[in-house]
Amino acid sequence: IVEPQVWDIVQMRETGMPWSQEEAENYVLAQWAKVAEHAAKLIEMEPSLAPFSAALSNPEAGIKADLKAAIGQAFSNRGIELQMTEKSGAFKIGEKDLRRVKAAVVEDAKPFFEEWVALNRAKKAGGMAREVSKYASRSYDGRLHPNTGHGPVTGRLSSSEPNCQQFPRDPGFRAIVRSRPGFKIVSADYSALDMRVGAACAIRAQRQILDAYMDERAVPHDVYLCIARVIEGRITLDNARVQEANANRAFDEWKAERDVATAGGKDAAKRYWEVYRQRARTRLLAGFQRCLAEVRQRADAAGTAEWGSLRDAFSIDGMDIHTWTALDMFGHNPGTLFAGLQGEEVAAALKKWKKELGGDRQTGKVGNLSLLYAMQAFGLQEAAAKNYNIHWTLEEASDVRSKWLAAYVEVDLWHKWTELNPKEEVYIPDPDRGGKFGKKQVYAAYTLGERLIYAFGLNAALSYEDQSTGADILGLVMQEFRQHPGVFKCIVNQVHDEVLFEIPDDKVDEYNAVISRVMTDAAAHYLSPYGVKADCEPETAEFWPKG
Repeated sequence: IVEPQVWDIVQMRETGMPWSQEEAENYVLAQWAKVAEHAAKLIEMEPSLAPFSAALSNPEAGIKADLKAAIGQAFSNRGIELQMTEKSGAFKIGEKDLRRVKAAVVEDAKPFFEEWVALNRAKKAGGMAREVSKYASRSYDGRLHPNTGHGPVTGRLSSSEPNCQQFPRDPGFRAIVRSRPGFKIVSADYSALDMRVGAACAIRAQRQILDAYMDERAVPHDVYLCIARVIEGRITLDNARVQEANANRAFDEWKAERDVATAGGKDAAKRYWEVYRQRARTRLLAGFQRCLAEVRQRADAAGTAEWGSLRDAFSIDGMDIHTWTALDMFGHNPGTLFAGLQGEEVAAALKKWKKELGGDRQTGKVGNLSLLYAMQAFGLQEAAAKNYNIHWTLEEASDVRSKWLAAYVEVDLWHKWTELNPKEEVYIPDPDRGGKFGKKQVYAAYTLGERLIYAFGLNAALSYEDQSTGADILGLVMQEFRQHPGVFKCIVNQVHDEVLFEIPDDKVDEYNAVISRVMTDAAAHYLSPYGVKADCEPETAEFWPKG
């Protein structure tokens, strides 16, 4: 699927993406005006920045060490304890770094943070627009012809000169991608494709587990014993939960003994780590057994061979997956709440529950966008602070993670099943340990199309199975569009799960029907064998409609 795309991508690059240099220059000037405005406000808030007025208001000037120190001091004066760079000891004053230390929520620092971030966003967006325009001005037809091709190991595309996959989300910037007279821009993007593929991977894992029980798939003996106990009904869900709780407690108790247990020298340390690995394995097996028992119980109750809450969510047209997730995480049964509802009834129910959930929906969203590939509590805490301005304690992040995995126990089962079945262990240099060699699990990650990618570590294995399937889907999309030459020649860009077109006005309705059908069918080719629905509805505008 991937290799035939090479010629397709060459043709897409040759077509090029429209770019209005006039709109771009207007956008740049508007951003430069914002830079000057925000610079003036920063100086008003912090008069000590007055000597840096010219540098702050210059949209094309970098941030020199003395200005960085002054900005850092301004945040320190407002009660923010900034992190420092390792090499130079300079303040970290990037937006994500500042969010991490709560500059966006501390009352004294928040106004200053907002102005500083707004200034830098305007500077970056304006600079990028001007840089992209340089490429368009050098082009023979005034369009963008980026170096787009297969770069990442997943099979997805990468782009450079310019990078047309990393444009700011600002609708004003996207509006510079403007169609010629007599044409429209059409964006065709999948709805929550990563989560839909994850739902299918979770169902596939259940089938693989059954294959292992039937001796049609080789697994470690201790894994087989867990599977057999559950499928043969020799352990109840309640008993599985007790065993998991006992295994967790035994592991935590041993972990707490590390300093004492390793104080007796090399042999004592070796013994400690042997027991540590044994208890970690027992804990993983107990968790796997509990997940399998719960999934089997829910499948039996539903009268289905497999079960998945994610799959159930996507079976409802118009479902907002973040609302569904939050409902389950905070004590509701979304399957019951939406049972039998269709069309406007679903929309009305979603509106009601979004209002009642309030900020809890955002918690569900953070979980959905962070935990699909087995992120741990510390990583979730960091991601929530840096990307969503949500500041949880480690305990709160751990609670969110536990609730999310309880809502999607079939995903937890997929995680544990994958972790229990590495291809092999290898020793590789660990940069976090000064280059010392450390043991790493290698996994054979298969897409839903059975494309094999070897992955170092669990997170990579899960993401490769999911995101590489997304690449397979887009590869099939491009292959199928070849059967529709009129549509195919209108493709101007591909951004991850989105395909962008420039279509003649008199062909928009006709081509949109083809686009929707081809993209939905391509996703269904991989998802429908696992009972997961696909969804793709094109959007049409004078400019790139995705903001």
